[in-house]
Amino acid sequence: MAESTRSRGVTALAGLLPRITGKAMRQRGFVESAIVTRWPEIVGADLARDTIPDRLRFPRGRRDGGVLHLRVSGAAALEIQHEEPRIVERVNSFFGYPAIARLALVQAPLPPRETPAPRPVPAPLSPEQEAALAETLTGIGDDRLRDALGRLGRTIRGLRGGR
Repeated sequence: MAESTRSRGVTALAGLLPRITGKAMRQRGFVESAIVTRWPEIVGADLARDTIPDRLRFPRGRRDGGVLHLRVSGAAALEIQHEEPRIVERVNSFFGYPAIARLALVQAPLPPRETPAPRPVPAPLSPEQEAALAETLTGIGDDRLRDALGRLGRTIRGLRGGR
């Protein structure tokens, strides 16, 4: 029996993304989807926070001297305008040739940023739980190690509700 192609195991989503989004990206002028997927890497985290590549337009029949349309938050538009030469240089360096000649800024709302989930706060342990934890740590001679394991034990038990 032939081996199924489904038995490869886990596949990284980053490897599948260009195939999945390729057609939509090409319709927006992005021949190479990496400019969107790797935007923070191309321009840096600070600039990527306030910008999103929206569309890339080239002169008819050419693949250089294009205009990169960036969606920009209104508050950052002036700063991005001043950073245009640096952004153009970084994008062209990414492509390896002078793909874009200038930017066109579109002031529009950016999608909300992902905020990390708040860390859960461990519940304090009852005196009985503290005593049980201290008893499990009595055989450890190194004070620093015992203290570190005690803090770890309190955190784990506090997050698990004392279990």
